[in-house]
Amino acid sequence: RSRRWSSTASATKSKMATLGFVGQGAIGTSQGLPAMASQLLGDVPAAPAARSLRAAGLAPQQQQQQPAVTGCTWSAGAACCAAVAAGAAGATAAKRPSRRGGVRRTACRAAANKAEITQAEKQVKLLTWAYETAVAKSMPQAAMMKSKVDQAVVALETLKAQSEGRPAPPAPAAVAPAAAAPPAAAGGGQAEKLTSPGKLLDGVDVFIFDCDGVIWRGDSLIDGIPNVLNQLRQAGKTLFFVTNNSTKSRAGYKSKFTSLGLDVKPEEIFSSSFAAAAYLEQTKFKDTGKRVYVIGEKGIGEELDLIGIDWFGAESDKDTEAPMKPGGKVEHDANVGAVIVGFDRYINYFKLQYAQLCLNKNPGCEFIATNLDRVTHLTDAQEWSGNGTMVGAIRGCTGMEPNVVGKPAP
Repeated sequence: RSRRWSSTASATKSKMATLGFVGQGAIGTSQGLPAMASQLLGDVPAAPAARSLRAAGLAPQQQQQQPAVTGCTWSAGAACCAAVAAGAAGATAAKRPSRRGGVRRTACRAAANKAEITQAEKQVKLLTWAYETAVAKSMPQAAMMKSKVDQAVVALETLKAQSEGRPAPPAPAAVAPAAAAPPAAAGGGQAEKLTSPGKLLDGVDVFIFDCDGVIWRGDSLIDGIPNVLNQLRQAGKTLFFVTNNSTKSRAGYKSKFTSLGLDVKPEEIFSSSFAAAAYLEQTKFKDTGKRVYVIGEKGIGEELDLIGIDWFGAESDKDTEAPMKPGGKVEHDANVGAVIVGFDRYINYFKLQYAQLCLNKNPGCEFIATNLDRVTHLTDAQEWSGNGTMVGAIRGCTGMEPNVVGKPAP
């Protein structure tokens, strides 16, 4: 029996490999989401029972004679063997012919069916999650994942029908990838995939560009950008450039565009440093007579200067050390009415302590974040920790949620 099981397992695993299935690394095993991620980007379907796929018409029929224990799939082998061991009277009785052999084989098949159904249910759930993720991210694999979800559902229903003695459901009709349209996103229609550049140019008058990672990486201009911008301007299009990087003001970004050989007007630039100042201007913060403490760099301060708001901190505190000796404490200004947290390459413990004192001690002090970006592009060599790092530190020591003024916040 041991030799027979080994032979069956090898045959089953071989057939699953031939059909393009994943064996022990399939969805429903301990690998879980990592396997899901690899399948989302590839065309390797998850591995329900090969037997159930053949029954559903989703794989070629195999005319090979199977041993008595072929009710087990490779992934259900452990459960099946456990059922055989539990149902056997003993090792000696298991080796000699017995009428109970049929009972043991029935128990084995029942255990295999139950394990297969459980695995297939997990597979349907995870494939559905993968499909919804692909739709949400507008990934081209969405149509493929929809087809896999349909196949997995039919395979699951086939297993249940076989277990209950019911007729198997019909196999799903083949659907071309283009026909498997994902559902519309909540709150609006699904974005249409661009197939004709001319259609986009004819139907769009305003183009909004991100900057870091789109126009440049660090201080290096991305290839092809000058030609694209020139052609859009020649076509009479309106261009805007937005960035969550608050280290520069609009004037600072105008200088950077110029240094990279790009002719961009100041009114075409929108930075998160400008957004923070615009928010305070719209809420009439200046009328309160309060001050602003800044974690960030000079871009925020330059924008605040333009609207006459009193501020301090930022780069002036980059070398300030917190007095953490016995009896040491940081004295804070009780007249601070807002703390702005922007990207800060000079972040230190003093700044964190000062900000948390203002927010925790000053009634009504507002927590403003220029953005929550996890990473940013300081150089063209790698991604770097973004402003989400600084915001997360202040959020952690105050328990407050920030008012985010950068994209994608409204």
